[in-house]
Parts: sequence; structure tokens; C-alpha cells
Amino acid sequence: MVNFNVKVCDPVEQGKGMGAYISYRVQTQTTHPSYKRNESEVIRRFRDFVWLADRLTATCAGVIVPPLPEKDVVQKFQMNADFIQQRCRAIDAFINRVVAHPTLRDTPDVQLFLEASEADWQYEIARAGLEKGGLQNAVNNAKGLFQGLTTKMGELMSGGKLPDGEEGADASGVSRAYIMELDACLTEVHRQARLVTQRHAKMCQSLEDFQLSMEALSDCEEEGSQLYNMFRDMSEVAEKQAADYRKHVEKLQEVFAGPLKEYHRYMQNVKFAIQELNNSAAAVIQRKAEFEGKKARLAKLRVTPGIQEIKVSYAEQDMNISNRKWEEAKEREVTVRERLAPELARFQGIRATDLEEIFRQYAAAEVEASRMQAAGWKEAAPKFATA
Repeated sequence: MVNFNVKVCDPVEQGKGMGAYISYRVQTQTTHPSYKRNESEVIRRFRDFVWLADRLTATCAGVIVPPLPEKDVVQKFQMNADFIQQRCRAIDAFINRVVAHPTLRDTPDVQLFLEASEADWQYEIARAGLEKGGLQNAVNNAKGLFQGLTTKMGELMSGGKLPDGEEGADASGVSRAYIMELDACLTEVHRQARLVTQRHAKMCQSLEDFQLSMEALSDCEEEGSQLYNMFRDMSEVAEKQAADYRKHVEKLQEVFAGPLKEYHRYMQNVKFAIQELNNSAAAVIQRKAEFEGKKARLAKLRVTPGIQEIKVSYAEQDMNISNRKWEEAKEREVTVRERLAPELARFQGIRATDLEEIFRQYAAAEVEASRMQAAGWKEAAPKFATA
């Protein structure tokens, strides 16, 4: 059994100003037989993770590639500690999802990313850049076709016509309509999670404002008087409660709103993988039509009186090339279809586990926050008792 233990850690700011970036230490332990060493350590930056994600998306059609965190240009230039740590955790989750994937972990690109020295890495990136034209065209074409996904999924959800040979559900039992409905639900859940976090943040601000108002009220009283002491005590309690609530808001962002946002991004990659099947099926139809057209042209030339043999020869070559492209398209469609069913089944299992953990941590955080709030007010209550 192949095991991976990958850790992204030690973020360090490199450079200053517009050219500044964060480098990350990527430590790997593995039993994979293709790797040169059982343990390796490399330095990578965020754009290297982006390169890996783009490369896997372009070369592993039908596979659901885990999402990377969004590029936040504003926060990047602020380079605050919270942003750096959040991104470090997010890219750690990304690379660990990649090495946990039975297909992605065996790709040479992942091995290159985890093992190559800085010099070897830069060389391979430069070499891959020479191929970028063809690779980028493939990605752009896929993205262009992806723009029609909403319409296509709408047809599937409303019982519209499916591509030839396609059923409402794969062997995994996951229908396209279900994926779209799930995406819509997760989008709404993420929106509500963000609102919950915002409401808690407003409560924190209200407690801070209350603390200031109590402090101001105490200043209106004679120092050392009963009311002065009571207002000061209330101000101190409110200050502590606000600080605890601030920690609670940060916890909710870390274990609840943040992970749900990433899962919403995960769904975009799931839909992209599904669209790859539609793209490959459409390519088969297109290549078949091209072949039939060239075949008909050849047949017409062969019965044309006085036609030059060279023209017939060129037409036959065109037909053979077209036939080969049709066969390649059919092979790719079969590959994508065979990949997609287990991919969706695997995603279902991961989703169930991940969402269960997200909501468990959310519930635990709310319970702990309520307990601390209640304990804080209970402890303070005797101070406000009338003498």
C-alpha cells in the first residue's frame, strides 16, 4: 500500500514591495516506489501550487482535481499573519488531497513537485513552458466549452436530452442533476455560514461598544462609589466577553465558513470534470462527421472522370488522418467515462466525511462559546448584587 505524509509549513516572506511573495516548506514522506527517496523537502511558492493544479486539470481529464484557495491580491500585498497562515493551511489541504487521490498521486507532475530541487524545478517549469501553447489551448478550449455547462445542466435537471449513450447517472449512481442541486445547496449553506459568522462579529462589536459605554458611564460617577465600581466591573466583564467572542469569530471562520467556501470551490471542479465527459462525447460526434465528410469526398473523386491520381491520394490521406482523429476521440471519451464514475463515487465518500466534520466542529465551537459566555456572566453576577 502506498502511503504519503505531506506537510506544508514554515511560510516565509521573500522580498519587499510589489515583488514580495511567500515561500513554503513542503516536507514529504512516502513509500511510493517511483520516488527517489522516502523523505524529501522542497521550497515552493503559491504560483507553483497553481502550476500543479492547472497541469493536473489539463492532463487528467475526467478527474476531480482538488481546489486551491482563491488568489486574494489585496490581502497578498498586506501580507498579514492571518492571511499567511490561512493560505498555508489551505495549500496543505490541497496537496494532501492530491496525494490521497489514487490517480493524481501517480502522475509525474506530482512527483516533480514534491521531489525536484529548486534548480531542477525551475528547469522543468521552463521546459514545460515550451509546451504551454498546446497545453494552454487545451485548457482554454475546455473552459470555453465549460461556459455552456449551466445550460446543459439545466437540460439535465429538467429532463432534457442527454448526449448519445449517456444516462442520468453514472455507475456511481450520481446523476448530473443531483450534482447541480448539491452545488446550489452548498452555495446557499456557505452564504448562510458567512451570515452566521458576520452576526457573531456584530455581537463582538456590540460588546466592545457596550464596554466603552460602561467605562464612560463610570466616569460620570464619583470614583470609589458603589455605582462607579459597578459600572467599572461591568465594563471589565464586557471587555473580556468581547475578547472571547472575537476568538469565537476567528474559530468559526477557520472551521466553518472557510471550509464551506473551499467546498463550494470544490464543486466547480466536480462540474468541470463532468463537463469533460460532455466535451469528449461532443468531440466524438464532431470527428465522426468530419470523417464521413472526407470519406464521401474521396468516394466522389474516385468516380470523377479524368481526376488526377494525386488528388485521390491526398483525399485518401485526409480521410485516414480524420479516421485516426475519430478513433483517438473515441478512446479519450472511453477513458473519461471510465474515470468519471469512480471519481464521483469517491467524491461522495469524501464529501460525507468532510461535511460531517465541518458541522461537528461548528457545533462544538458554538457550544464552547455559549459555555464560556454563560460562565463569564455567572461569575460576574455576584458583583452586581445590591448591597
